[in-house]
Amino acid sequence: MQEKLTTQFKNLANEILEEKTRRFTDQNQSNLSDLLKPFGEKIVEFQKSVEDTHKDTIARNSALKEQLECFNA
Repeated sequence: MQEKLTTQFKNLANEILEEKTRRFTDQNQSNLSDLLKPFGEKIVEFQKSVEDTHKDTIARNSALKEQLECFNA
């Protein structure tokens, strides 16, 4: 009888531990996502800014090249 109760207690303790672990993992994933989301958004904004600057630089260099070619012609 005592062995059966011990086994039942161990099973119940393992179930509780698994549930707590699952909840802890889910909460950590949620917290990490909440923490990293703004960072990811800033990276996207920065990438767009770099791309826009690069496009603008190419356009200005092309215009300058055309002006220099007209000046040298």
